[in-house]
Amino acid sequence: MIKRGPLHFSFTNAFNFLMLFYTLLACRNLYVDTMKEMTDIGLISEFLVNYQGGFVRRGLLGEILYQISLLFSLDSTTILYIINFISIACFLGVVIFFVYQFLKKRYNWWILPLGFFLANGWIIRKDYLMVLMLVAIIYGYIHLKRIYPKLFFVILMEAVLILTHEAFFFFGTPFIILLFLRDKNLNLKREVRSLFSALLIFLFLIVCYFKGNAETVSNISNSWSPLFPEDLVQDGGTIKSLGWETLSTFKFHFRVNFVTLNYGFIGLLVRPMALFFIYYLASRILFVFRTPRSELQNNDKTLLSSILVFQFIMLIPMFTVLSCDTGRVVLYWLSSSYIFFLLIPREVLGSIFPQWFLRSVNIVNEKIDTLLLPTKGFMALLILFVTITPVFFFIDVAMRRSVFGVVGTFVSDILRSIMIIF
Repeated sequence: MIKRGPLHFSFTNAFNFLMLFYTLLACRNLYVDTMKEMTDIGLISEFLVNYQGGFVRRGLLGEILYQISLLFSLDSTTILYIINFISIACFLGVVIFFVYQFLKKRYNWWILPLGFFLANGWIIRKDYLMVLMLVAIIYGYIHLKRIYPKLFFVILMEAVLILTHEAFFFFGTPFIILLFLRDKNLNLKREVRSLFSALLIFLFLIVCYFKGNAETVSNISNSWSPLFPEDLVQDGGTIKSLGWETLSTFKFHFRVNFVTLNYGFIGLLVRPMALFFIYYLASRILFVFRTPRSELQNNDKTLLSSILVFQFIMLIPMFTVLSCDTGRVVLYWLSSSYIFFLLIPREVLGSIFPQWFLRSVNIVNEKIDTLLLPTKGFMALLILFVTITPVFFFIDVAMRRSVFGVVGTFVSDILRSIMIIF
């Protein structure tokens, strides 16, 4: 006869249940939001930028889609299906990648479904396509043994993604250049390494030069007019943005990010605080909630923190003057950092960063931990409340998107329904 012991209750088990419950609710919310996105021309227009007005940034994928639509006489409904299928498939691919890697390495998974990571919204955009392709680039870099096929693959993929969206350069290219220049396992002369790195920078500068203008916007809109009679110039946010002047764009994003904030001065403080606590969570959660038989090593915290710091520095232009889509930029930051940490061997990561950089990050981490001791209780509190908003930073919206807000809203809706019945 089997003898059953008492049920074992622990903080980790209780929080696991809460996070599973939140994840189900977050999936429901993502489904509802995605159904609305599927016909949102402002989001879909990101895939419609093409070269019918001349070579322009972000136009490669749209040009391929445009030529396919001409070749097979596709209607607008079919094109929307293709865009939605690509977006959702890439999102699921990114989710599967991270879940598989976390399970394989026995890492705590609680950070994955949070509102500033995989559940940050806007699935119908190029973001998850770029993140998934970054996974492919790192896989190719690590597993292709012959040097020139490896370099050709990486350069080709980087070029395709920079031409797809110039934002990829900020989160997907600097780390690749760092690998080119400092990876000791890369059997190439320094001049060749520098040449390949310069090619990527040169391609980005070309994309910046051909940023687009009012005529480009009009020609792109006209090219799709037989299929999309809506005013793409007026309603298609991405297409319309190609005609913005550079300096006025910088001023607009800076003003939105740092001047025109809800809650005034408090709002100015909350946004950097949220970014700091996102870094705090992302760099420590795996170690505070370390699972049995985890593959984490002693110096992994410094390596992960160094990647996060490096990627944040590279994304500063997007956090300040190139974007106000805070949720997207945070997704770029965290997803790319974890991809590098999960896939690149530890000995390579330890060699590409200068020792002074690793020491500096370690010293800063120690001082932060002295002020804010990373206990399980404090980390759990941050998991409940820290999040980000897709656009700008609205404190009320952020609270509704947090774990506490999502679960609390569901519970309050249930209680309200019960009260109405009785």
